[in-house]
Amino acid sequence: MRRLGELRICALCALSAGCIEPAPRPVLPDSTTRAPLVLTSVAAGANHTCGLTPEGAAWCWGWNRYGQLGAALPDAFSSTPRPVTGDLKFAQLGAGGNHTCGLTPARLAYCWGWNLSDQLGTPEPLQRDRPGPAVAIQPLVEIRAGGRHTCARTDANLAYCWGLNTDGQAGGSEDDDPRERAPVTTEVHFTALALGGRHSCALTAAGAAYCWGANEVGQLGRGDTLGSATPAPVAGALTLRQLTAGRFHTCGLTTDDTAYCWGWNAAGQLGTGGDPERATVPVPVAGGLRFTALAAGGVHSCGIASDGTAWCWGVNAWGQLGDGTRLSRPAPAPVTGGLRFSALVAGSEHTCGLATDRAVYCWGYGGGGEIGDGTQQSRLVPTPVAGQRPQ
Repeated sequence: MRRLGELRICALCALSAGCIEPAPRPVLPDSTTRAPLVLTSVAAGANHTCGLTPEGAAWCWGWNRYGQLGAALPDAFSSTPRPVTGDLKFAQLGAGGNHTCGLTPARLAYCWGWNLSDQLGTPEPLQRDRPGPAVAIQPLVEIRAGGRHTCARTDANLAYCWGLNTDGQAGGSEDDDPRERAPVTTEVHFTALALGGRHSCALTAAGAAYCWGANEVGQLGRGDTLGSATPAPVAGALTLRQLTAGRFHTCGLTTDDTAYCWGWNAAGQLGTGGDPERATVPVPVAGGLRFTALAAGGVHSCGIASDGTAWCWGVNAWGQLGDGTRLSRPAPAPVTGGLRFSALVAGSEHTCGLATDRAVYCWGYGGGGEIGDGTQQSRLVPTPVAGQRPQ
């Protein structure tokens, strides 16, 4: 299965009208989940998606080769939401390349899925199909998952990271034991985290952005292509209120609701309308739209405009832009359907959103069940996840 940001274009599918089918009516997942599903938040990994119910129960759907759905299933995927194994309740979820983590109401971290790089916060086992304790750092108030690393924030606003660290994305030394992590830095305190494929970013209370890790295409936004194992300030002196990180790019939202992106732009994921191929400092997203939230995926980005409509840009080979086509867009294009959203999340080649009618919709690549509509079909337009309560 593809990792975060890897682009696969199936020529046969691109020529076949039968590859994309009309969206089916929502169906109940199975006999064990007859009660209609209500989700209040969502998190997207590379090829899976998870959500939380109002009671804090976690449900996931999509690719499950490494147990990232938190359940032992007969197949390597689930095309409908499945409850995460166990009785744990969560206040927050973070979905990464092939792993998932959650933060309990007691502010403890649990993780599940692939663990080749200790991204679950423990050296063993290699993979886990149910939640298990991660690092003992506590109390935590935020947790995020990247390609093969994880970061969390304490109530003292210190960031801790663990997992793959070949590019410094977890901070500190590559050989550090995940159970004995030190803060990424004690000189800067953070109020929000955002993790990409091989880089990490964070915001301070004053709205200053810092990034660390891989930087070969400028995804750290500091004006060069040199990586860093310690947080470095993003250039431009922007005052940001949100950060989101994709495979090789990063986007931020200013306090006046203007979107900026930086990093790789060969597929139009920075939304500049064209050139440059990469930007090592923040550049404004074209179109003059005002956004309330942003989401960066593998090689695409999305945002919620001030009127609640969704707009996406970048690669669209599988319909991940949701505009009814498979044409890539170098600038924001409206998601079709007229829906209004309160939250958006982006995976490698799919996108999901929590609509204002409290229903979750997904679109884009669906070969691993990422859409959650009970099929393995890709969808060009927002499609309701199966088993939800009608509003």
